[in-house]
Parts: sequence; structure tokens; C-alpha cells
Amino acid sequence: DPMNWRTQSRFNEALRTLAGQPGVALVDVELAFGQAVPDGIPDDRLFADGCHPFPAGHKLIAETILSVIKASTSVGR
Repeated sequence: DPMNWRTQSRFNEALRTLAGQPGVALVDVELAFGQAVPDGIPDDRLFADGCHPFPAGHKLIAETILSVIKASTSVGR
């Protein structure tokens, strides 16, 4: 991983595997950050120091969490 102070990719892959189980939802913030910038590389456009997000990054996290909650509560309706 080029930015080793962030969560390592193998950890995120393990979370994605766990999220494949029934009743487990995944809030894929890594994917959301990658999709939020044109080149797919989240940097000082979203992060203050390579690790801690600016307010826009926190907003993106909150929106991503909310979308997963909405999707999981609408299942079976």
C-alpha cells in the first residue's frame, strides 16, 4: 500500500469478505473515497494529513453510512 498510515488493502478485503455473510452490511468508505475524486486517489483534496479527513471527507463518510442504512432497512419491504 502506497499510503501505509491508512488502513491496509488486505484489511479492507477481509471486511468485504465478512460482509458477504447474511446480516452483515458493509460501509465501503475506501470505495467511496476512491470514487469521490476524478483519478481515484484520495489525497489532500479530502484528507488533512493523509489520514484524517477534512469536513468534506467526514460528510462523505456520513453519506456512505446513511446510504447503507437506508438500503438495509428497505430490504424485504
